[in-house]
Amino acid sequence: MRGNDDVRFYVVLLIIQVILSIIYGVYIIIDERKKWQEREFFKYTLRYEMDYFLYIDMVKKMRIVLFKKKMQLFLLSILVLLRRMFVWKKN
Repeated sequence: MRGNDDVRFYVVLLIIQVILSIIYGVYIIIDERKKWQEREFFKYTLRYEMDYFLYIDMVKKMRIVLFKKKMQLFLLSILVLLRRMFVWKKN
């Protein structure tokens, strides 16, 4: 009878080990999924920040270009006015 109790004890230990192994496996799978989601979020955030800084740099450069174009337009309009004044005075 003593051997029968040992077998039951080892079977119970084996069942407990299998249950704990399954729980640990599920935990690892869920944890890896969370890590993957965090990594994807970080990559997306990093890409967004890089795109944002590139956009801001582009806007700064475009401000300079637009300012130059506005100045050119202003000078050209003054030249056109002067030309009209002198051409009208001639006629």
